[in-house]
Amino acid sequence: MEKTSGNRPTIDKTIDLENMKKWFTDRKAMIKRFQGILENDLPSQILVFYGRGGVGKTTLLNFLQKNYCYKDNKEIPSIYVNLRPDYMHTSAVEIMWFIRSQLNTSNRKFVFPRFDLLFGELWEKVYKLPIKENSTLLPHDAKWLNDLINVVELIPTLGDIGKALNTILPLGGRIKTWLGRESVLKWLAENIEDPYKTNWKTALKYMGIGEFQDLLPKALAADLVDIGEKLKEPGKNILIFIDSYEFLQDLLGSVNGKEAPNFLQSLSCELIKTRTKALIIIAGRNRVRWGEYQSYHMQWVTDQDSIWSVGIECNSNEKYISTYLEQYSLDNFSEEDALEYLHKRGVKDASLAELVFQISRGYPLALSTSVDLIRESTESITNDLKCLRGVLSKYSLLTKEWQDELNSWLLKKLLEQLAHNGKNDLVRLLRAASISRWFNEDLLFDVVGGSNIQENLSHLIQYSFIELHPQKVGFRGKPIYHIHPIIRKMVLDNIRFEAQSKVWNEATLAFFENAAKSSTNDNEKFLCEIESCYQFALYNRKAGLKNLEAFFVRELRSRNLSHCESILQATIDIETWSDYEKAKLLSLQGRLEIGQAQYNLALQRFSSAMDLIGEETDTENLRKELIIYQDEANRLVHKTSGIQ
Repeated sequence: MEKTSGNRPTIDKTIDLENMKKWFTDRKAMIKRFQGILENDLPSQILVFYGRGGVGKTTLLNFLQKNYCYKDNKEIPSIYVNLRPDYMHTSAVEIMWFIRSQLNTSNRKFVFPRFDLLFGELWEKVYKLPIKENSTLLPHDAKWLNDLINVVELIPTLGDIGKALNTILPLGGRIKTWLGRESVLKWLAENIEDPYKTNWKTALKYMGIGEFQDLLPKALAADLVDIGEKLKEPGKNILIFIDSYEFLQDLLGSVNGKEAPNFLQSLSCELIKTRTKALIIIAGRNRVRWGEYQSYHMQWVTDQDSIWSVGIECNSNEKYISTYLEQYSLDNFSEEDALEYLHKRGVKDASLAELVFQISRGYPLALSTSVDLIRESTESITNDLKCLRGVLSKYSLLTKEWQDELNSWLLKKLLEQLAHNGKNDLVRLLRAASISRWFNEDLLFDVVGGSNIQENLSHLIQYSFIELHPQKVGFRGKPIYHIHPIIRKMVLDNIRFEAQSKVWNEATLAFFENAAKSSTNDNEKFLCEIESCYQFALYNRKAGLKNLEAFFVRELRSRNLSHCESILQATIDIETWSDYEKAKLLSLQGRLEIGQAQYNLALQRFSSAMDLIGEETDTENLRKELIIYQDEANRLVHKTSGIQ
């Protein structure tokens, strides 16, 4: 590592900053799977990468497009679309037009005759028809009826029906209007490969705007079929990268417990039906639920009738694999992968790399931001980072104050997506929920209030800020959730000194105390007692530790050793313990290890506790306790070793 004035470490200047963007760690399996799908000759497939903001989804998509859209010196047609509102308007028609207009190679332009015909007719309807006529899907006048009869008769499979209905008026005319319209739409979809038929173009005149939008994905898919056949390359020969998918789904919501259908789902389905060798790669905060529906208990259940659930091999929180749809979760880097990433980014000093990993906990956005901040160069750095570097310049590098400012900045970046959509109530709910290590709807209702808790909770789950708790299946018959540890730490650091934080803490403490008193389920009662101790200690360490110790001793005397482990586990989240309090907790850990017959480990705990308290006079009582426990542990060590 180089050193500059003030001992500020810098990054190795021999590293090519542009090439750094190509390095991936902990994503090798994802890239390998992408390559496997890209090279096979199966019909269209959908590949999804999902995870919370900052885990590298956009970077991964950009990497795949830039590095794998060339085979044997031939460019694969590809398009990258980011659905974030600040990138483009997220109407289906606009996005499809963007795909149609940008899906080209550097030396080849493609044509989209079907899509262009539909889009042109839709444009005419939207911008040139009178408002009154444009506002209805079915203008009920004599001209419409007569023209529709002619269209129905022109369609071969419907000719006899049209002639028969022509003799039954006025009732027959109404029936024919309905039957004819449905039949025309069906015929249009089935004959989309030849949109220049007279019948086809005539029928377009009587379609409504919504019906045009339903047919546009089919038209785009039919055009992509032609493009794929002309290319005649092995493997997938058309790649469509869709980023920030959650913004599209968030706009549409759900219908009858299922994700509302959208143009991308329709397009994907059509590509599969036509066996087009295309690959659609989607990145979003949560996995897509095309092949699932939500049960009464808010659990996602496989929809056996969906094309997306055909041939399911795996369906877990980390991945979903079926014949046509594969989804993989992205999360933090492991320590090994994080250190490898830092090394490739130019952080060659092992102690500095280890410190950066501890600060970031392997969170990719925090890792990359930390490296950018300690770099001396200002090249390729965003204005946001320049401002942040200015704020951090008053603190020593990587100190606690430096880390707090970085966490606040990262949290602000993560929450911008909520505020951008005017969802400040979600930001408030996230901040309140961070007070507790786990929660359900009842707790949030007590702490925050409001009638839309369930809806807002669903939004936060969609944005991957909140997850189902991996260890607890339910409380009071309702699912239990927790905030991802990285996000929760950022939020707690951000609100630690706010008055509102104390209010939320008191409300959360009251909830768990009342729940512990009223619960008839021993397991639920214990969970609430632990959380009560945790909440008490969070804002009143001294009294909270005394309360926690009494709870621990009660469980230890009852030989509930697993309960004792859970109690001590709760103390890890509190990072503001004094040395005396840390020594007290080490003493409790040692006593537990005596109960577990791990006597040598217990001796190490008591020794570490002694080192923490030193020779201070106000720690005399704790020192005496530790000596007693050390003697007991030594006696047991000798006893088990057969030494009298």
